Amino acid sequence: MKKILSLAAMLLVAWSAIHAYSFKSGELCYNITSNNTVAVTFERNTDANSSQASYLNLGGELIIPETVYYGGKAYSVTAITDFAFYRCRLITSISIPKTIQTIGIFAFFNTSSTSITFASGSVLTEIGQQAFDLASFTSVSIPNSVTTIGNSAFSRSALVTANIPTSIQNLGTGVFMSNSSLSNVTLPNGLQEIPQNMFNGCRSLTSINLPASLKTINRSAFRSTGLTSITIPNGVTTIDQSAFSETQLTSLTIPASVTTIGESAFSSTKLTSVTIPSTVTSIGKSTFSNIVTLKTANIQNPIINAHEFSYCTALKEVTIGSGVESIINYVYSYERPFEKCTSLETLNISSSVAVDINQYLIELKPTLKTVKIENTVTTIPESAFLDCVALEKVTIPATITSIGNSAFKGCTAMREFYSLMDRPITIDASVFQDVPVDGYCDLHVPTGSKVRYQNKAVWKDFVMIFEDAGSGGGGGSTSGIRGDVTDDGTVDIADVNAVINIMLGKDN
Repeated sequence: MKKILSLAAMLLVAWSAIHAYSFKSGELCYNITSNNTVAVTFERNTDANSSQASYLNLGGELIIPETVYYGGKAYSVTAITDFAFYRCRLITSISIPKTIQTIGIFAFFNTSSTSITFASGSVLTEIGQQAFDLASFTSVSIPNSVTTIGNSAFSRSALVTANIPTSIQNLGTGVFMSNSSLSNVTLPNGLQEIPQNMFNGCRSLTSINLPASLKTINRSAFRSTGLTSITIPNGVTTIDQSAFSETQLTSLTIPASVTTIGESAFSSTKLTSVTIPSTVTSIGKSTFSNIVTLKTANIQNPIINAHEFSYCTALKEVTIGSGVESIINYVYSYERPFEKCTSLETLNISSSVAVDINQYLIELKPTLKTVKIENTVTTIPESAFLDCVALEKVTIPATITSIGNSAFKGCTAMREFYSLMDRPITIDASVFQDVPVDGYCDLHVPTGSKVRYQNKAVWKDFVMIFEDAGSGGGGGSTSGIRGDVTDDGTVDIADVNAVINIMLGKDN
């Protein structure tokens, strides 16, 4: 007797596993969820790893009713359960009544429906994870009542057009990921985050309007999309790892509100120029790496990180602003910020850190031709440009108070050296060692200061000195009157005495 009961129990469990529903009405199965509500559910139990459909023969137009009757009683259909129509490949269209409040995970996974309709007045609040993953419909208008959309809810589908309602409060990751046809998306005002992987792989998405409310663009949000341009709202503070990598972006403005840019955020794009604002206090590795179209970069933020511009083979000119406080300096060449930037020729420097090429930017030595040091810099350290064999033109500001030994030693290609100092400072003979000062490299100085340079040790070794560098504000003539050495607006005996003092070495 016990064996018979045991067998009966096993059969009951087996039946429940296959027929996990309260009743069937027409072609659809339902679970009773309260005294007067039901949820439409699957006919055959399944899961996310199953290759079998939740209904064997369900196909054509799927119309889920608002009300269903069972045992002489009316029930309102308020939910679609997990896996309800999983892999029902014969369904051609879906109509969802206004009474449905939730759609479970994998509910319509891999169906072949070419259209989906939500009834007017819908009270739907939640669409579950992968609910419409691999769906075949091309457009969806999500009801304004929806507050939650789960992970990958519409991923890998045939969607071309989609909207996200203003009611949304929770967006999962990868909602539209790998939708290769998606080209038109409406994002709601009030949206503060673009979730991780939301549009990753949407290669037909060439443009999108980001709402002014946006604060965060999360990891890989637009990676591998077709975006050619983007306006990042002034209010966004974080652009996370790989957010726009491998896109077609040709132009970019990073607003001053941004404080964090993640690793590889813009790598492998089509940008031609970039400016990093001073407000960016955290920046990841390889942020702008592998952009073979990039020609100019303006760096104003405090840190230059490893690989930041590596393999930007067209990069020709870089400006390093006064706000740059540190350059990540790695022992291995492949970790350096400008590794393989084989076209980089011009460097504009306002940061005292960046002046020391041999310590921080050694990878630039073989190609660097032009250096302009701005007036925010006061010191050129020892061996700063040692053996920069391609360096042809250097400009130093009037603010320089010291130049370290061997600073320009070995710069054998030097052709022009512009000094904006009206009064040359004392330097060691090694500063210009091996620089062709014997007539091949010209020294350009401010008007009225030539005599001073001609009478100053080391500087006087330059055979060709020209007064065409403009005034550095340190004592040369700025009045525009030739011979006005004292810069008092007239040429008189005071100017003659000044010249005599210069020649006697009393004014240096």
